[in-house]
Amino acid sequence: MKRSNLNLALRAQRVQAARIASGPRINPVNLAVKNSGRLSAAEVRAELLPMTRAYDAMRKATSTRLDWLLLCTAVNHATAMSDMGIVKVTGSQLQAAEDVLTNIEQQCQRPDGSWAPTPLSNNELSALADLLNIYSVMVREVYRNEWTEVQRKAIARVESAGGDVLTVVEVING
Repeated sequence: MKRSNLNLALRAQRVQAARIASGPRINPVNLAVKNSGRLSAAEVRAELLPMTRAYDAMRKATSTRLDWLLLCTAVNHATAMSDMGIVKVTGSQLQAAEDVLTNIEQQCQRPDGSWAPTPLSNNELSALADLLNIYSVMVREVYRNEWTEVQRKAIARVESAGGDVLTVVEVING
């Protein structure tokens, strides 16, 4: 093989290796179209199912701290979506749910760190049911690119209030 052909072959291998290392090429138009749509039915279901189960556990007085955290997440996401103007709700509706969740934490969190669920009043259950209704409408209305911003704003809100942000990798739907 001639020296010039060898140099071309080596150069082609380097270019091919660089393409593989940089990952697949992304078509910006396809990416924009994908991010401009609403969440899919499966994504909406995956977001709402754990929240609904958490509410059911609260209603039956069998909740865990994770159930409480999931409903707190719903409040924070709903507040962020309302602030962004995705779906406007009155602040009193979300504030009522946030107040109920604060009371639940005070009632259920033991000094030793354990969680002991207690029965909730009809008013508390009503506020949480309202939260779920509002949240389900919001999740169905949000666009994919807005959803990322909602999550970012909710995290910033919790951190700025001095709270801890937990990342739940997977909630088992069993």
